[in-house]
Amino acid sequence: MRFEFRKISQKPKAFAITHENAHFEGKIWHKEERLYELEAHIGGSIELICDRSGEEYTKQLDEHLHYLLCDGLYESELGNDALEVVEFFDGFIDIEFLLQSELESIWLEYHTKDEKE
Repeated sequence: MRFEFRKISQKPKAFAITHENAHFEGKIWHKEERLYELEAHIGGSIELICDRSGEEYTKQLDEHLHYLLCDGLYESELGNDALEVVEFFDGFIDIEFLLQSELESIWLEYHTKDEKE
């Protein structure tokens, strides 16, 4: 799912997508020139491998996400919040890319099977 930057207004626009068992839903709006804000939630579950035992297990997802998105290269006047901004260079916000990036981050973490999950 992709949104064209120029079609996003200051009124929040809702979205929802699913990848395997992960659900990504939220809203996006225009914040200021070339800068957009996205609040979202990832729910559902993800299959992981325990780094201690090598066993596969299912982890429940419950993550709140907040992004600043920029149409092009982000140049902060303050210089201290550039790490919080995701830059897109083709005029579109790719929601599937954001979800996939979050799932990849989870997969790359160190995991141990918790008996409660």
